[in-house]
Amino acid sequence: MTIRMEHVNSLPIYDPLTERELEVLRLMREGLSNREIADRLVISFETVRWYTKQIYSKLGVNSRAQAIIRAGEWAEADGAAPSPAAPRDTLPTYALSFVGREAELDEIRALLSDPKVRLLTVTGLGGMGKTRLSVEAARAQRDAFPDGVYFIPLLNHSSTDDLFAAIGQEMRLPLAANRLDALRDKHALLLLDNFDHLLENAHIVADLLDAAPALKILVTSRASLNLGGEWVRTLEGVDYPLPDAAAPIEDYSAVQLFIERVHRVSGDFSLAENRDCVIEICRLTYGMPLALELASAWVKSMTCADIVREIRRSTDFLTTRQRDVDDRHRSLRAVFDCSWDLLSDQEQRVFRRLSMFRGGFGYAAAEQVAGATPQILSDLVDKSLLYQNARGMYEIHGLLHQYIEKRLESIQAGARSVRSNMIFVWASLVRGNFEKARELVENIMATRDKDKPASEEAFGLALLGVLAGIDEDYARGQQLCEASVNLLAQGSQSTDPISSVFAWLGIAIAHCGQGNYPLARRGILAALKVAAQLNAPAFMTLCLPVVSIILAHEVESEWAVELMGLAFNHPASTPTWMEGWPLLRRLRADLRAEMGDEAFAASWNHGKNANLEAIMADVRGKFE
Repeated sequence: MTIRMEHVNSLPIYDPLTERELEVLRLMREGLSNREIADRLVISFETVRWYTKQIYSKLGVNSRAQAIIRAGEWAEADGAAPSPAAPRDTLPTYALSFVGREAELDEIRALLSDPKVRLLTVTGLGGMGKTRLSVEAARAQRDAFPDGVYFIPLLNHSSTDDLFAAIGQEMRLPLAANRLDALRDKHALLLLDNFDHLLENAHIVADLLDAAPALKILVTSRASLNLGGEWVRTLEGVDYPLPDAAAPIEDYSAVQLFIERVHRVSGDFSLAENRDCVIEICRLTYGMPLALELASAWVKSMTCADIVREIRRSTDFLTTRQRDVDDRHRSLRAVFDCSWDLLSDQEQRVFRRLSMFRGGFGYAAAEQVAGATPQILSDLVDKSLLYQNARGMYEIHGLLHQYIEKRLESIQAGARSVRSNMIFVWASLVRGNFEKARELVENIMATRDKDKPASEEAFGLALLGVLAGIDEDYARGQQLCEASVNLLAQGSQSTDPISSVFAWLGIAIAHCGQGNYPLARRGILAALKVAAQLNAPAFMTLCLPVVSIILAHEVESEWAVELMGLAFNHPASTPTWMEGWPLLRRLRADLRAEMGDEAFAASWNHGKNANLEAIMADVRGKFE
């Protein structure tokens, strides 16, 4: 390096330090370690080490202690210290390009330009790219804020004092008796990143805005601040193609992001040769940016097909060994652990139960099956763990299901509540783990308790009846499920929806197996009515195979195949249990032989994309 030397008050000044090097040097003087500096500046540990080497070289020193002494000498030399005015922005820079999110970026930039919007919170699950999107939006607004745009990382801060200290350091504000005074005349934008751990102190944000009329605040958080005047935008996954996508898959942001990241580790990767696998990776990750990046890193050591297989097996596969990645983002499990830790014990209990509803659920299902209250549902929405779709149904991000189900599985059966045990048995059944379901329900039935609610015993009878029907012991299945219905009808106790659906489903299965289709219609119609009242697709899809069998008997072959296609492919279904029912397997083979491969495939594919609620309404109209 060529050294340029001048003299200020007899102190040598070498090649001028860059703004970032000055920032690193200032934090060194404050006593921060390289790891703490990396966290403060939101850069990697290795990057900080690189900056320190540059600083040593430019200052002509060989150690941290000598660098700090040299900086102190400058500070004493009548202002000769290299301390420029506060920069126009302290936004982090990134090595990787920003891909997708054009619509969200435009919307946030427009909101930041709106005088009515002084507090904007970008929420969403960890890994959705809240920070990156907010940084890009703030960067585009630098000229609108004469006093600067400041990135305030709050990951390691948990008090109002920490928040004020972080703001003061980034903005280089003078100390004031009233800490708000220093901000009073500032026309600036503050990006408060990772506010999650300060939610209990969210009122301080309102105080900042009250004290500084020209100040605007952009927040990233897994949960909204719930402040008056707060505008909230929630991030979901980027757009991704479905297997039958009409548009070129290169037009989807998820594909663009995955391919851009893949080319960093595999320059000869061919999208054309891996088209179907790339679509499946995008679909399995639901367009979550972090999940796509974690998946892309495996391309250097695995085929695309292997990556798909591993993600299907467990989302724990989505992890990275990169050394400069924040611990919170090293795996999806770490990301979800952070969100889980934000929940109260009651919220965790309800959320574990709600995770069993694949494909969405209505309020009635959440209340009657999971014991949710309106307040708990609202809190889970605020914390980005639930969202409402256009039809008013609550949904859980697909990648969360497996995580929460494992949380439920990790609890010993004896420590689970009765309701959680019932839901766990249900999940084991629909996944096709019949032996596990039988073992669990027999344990429930074996527990003798005079205070045991009738619904608990009715549930056990119903599940054993369904399992008997799947084993083609139809007489026993009918007997058990009718006993369940009779037990539920006794007394004034309200009917338990889980027990009721399975009891009537088991009766319908038994009558199908015995060839008594009028009674099968009656049983499945009763189950469908309960499912419709709950607005729960997970219950509705359980009924579809029985409806298919009845329709096939009535020579409605095309419709029967359509319902099979819907049953095996709807997001709320788990096809494993259907594949384990011999009667349904035989019917599927018979219908294919009867219709021919082409006609069978056409009806199946038509059913895959059918609207479940509309189909169920048609079926109820036909069966009533």
